[in-house]
Amino acid sequence: MNPVFATTNSPTICEGGTYTEGTSDYTAAGTYTDMYASVNGCDSIITTILTVDTQFSVSVDVEICDGDSHTEGASVYTLLELILTLTFLLLGVIL
Repeated sequence: MNPVFATTNSPTICEGGTYTEGTSDYTAAGTYTDMYASVNGCDSIITTILTVDTQFSVSVDVEICDGDSHTEGASVYTLLELILTLTFLLLGVIL
């Protein structure tokens, strides 16, 4: 008799994302079981407890003049910093 290997993993993905286990793709939170058999006849059972984090965004309209600044939380932005931040966000660069 060959042994059975069992393990549990608990990944977290962002809303709209996909978690892949073997040939299975999961996009919704839940508990999933995938079974595999090796060439030696050993079975593997992988239980996945998937968490999906909700994404949210907040828009703030800000008007500042050159030389002024805007405070958001603990961050203070000048006009140039706001322009650079928005440019990086549009290009997909994480600051």
